[in-house]
Amino acid sequence: MKTIFISLTLLLFVNVSFSQNCNVVFFSEDGDKFLVVLDGIQFNEQGETNVKITDVTATNHTVKIIFEDKSKGEINKNLYLQTPNKESTFIIKKNKKGEYKLRFNGETNIIVEQPSTPKSGNHGNHSPNQNQQTEITETSVQQTVISPTSNKTNSENVNIGINVGEGANNVNFNINMSSTTTQTTETSTSAQQQTLIENKPPPPPPPIPGYNGPYGCPYPMDPGSFQSAKSSIQSKSFEDSKMTLAKQIIRSNCLSVAQVKEIMLLFSFEDTRLDFAKFAYRYTCDIGNYFMVNDAFTFESTIEELDEYIQQQR
Repeated sequence: MKTIFISLTLLLFVNVSFSQNCNVVFFSEDGDKFLVVLDGIQFNEQGETNVKITDVTATNHTVKIIFEDKSKGEINKNLYLQTPNKESTFIIKKNKKGEYKLRFNGETNIIVEQPSTPKSGNHGNHSPNQNQQTEITETSVQQTVISPTSNKTNSENVNIGINVGEGANNVNFNINMSSTTTQTTETSTSAQQQTLIENKPPPPPPPIPGYNGPYGCPYPMDPGSFQSAKSSIQSKSFEDSKMTLAKQIIRSNCLSVAQVKEIMLLFSFEDTRLDFAKFAYRYTCDIGNYFMVNDAFTFESTIEELDEYIQQQR
């Protein structure tokens, strides 16, 4: 019997996983020292004016701010950290009533080191509409089986007789000899390899260039359509008429934060702008940038009310 071995080369693919957590920064506007207790865990041993917590899971949390000056009390608040790879900043400040509050102050991207891309021999210009070719190699391996498919046996018998005579006694010997020849046939199969070329379209461009935060809706209105809608709203004489038309338009469309802010500035009153900002939040594409609409407000209390509304929507 013959034995045949097949050795296969295995390709190992290493997947690099990126961090899916957040960072949180707390700081005091007036320089008050405090302790931070996040989800029941105290993170700083002594009072600080600025505390940064890293690698926080992107989900809902409870936070307690304990002032070093006990007369200032404590702050208890729910945090909604829904966007991975972001560093969110919260400010501790007094409101008009003299009460200490924790307010969202903005967020930035956490810089993640990207794996280096292997260099290729040819670097050319590629059109964004050009299809990308992906080579897929399929390997089909059949195990080699060794088995006799036919056995052929040839036998030969040889008889030998011997007579030995001595006096009256005769001794007879009979010897039978046979020989057998066996022939074995072996079969084996071979490995086959097939390469397929699959054409895949390139991924679509991001809705907001340079933005990688959460999305509230797919794509904002194109500039031409938005300017027409904005002109229609601006043509109305009364705040109520502008508000009615603005809500009708965005119910069937998606806006960017910049477009929301432009429409807000068409209204004359602070309360009307706040009403529209609350309504437009669910129809905004780059909702991670929604803090930018605060520039359209005059009073800090209005900004705080909008922030509380957004926290409830998450």
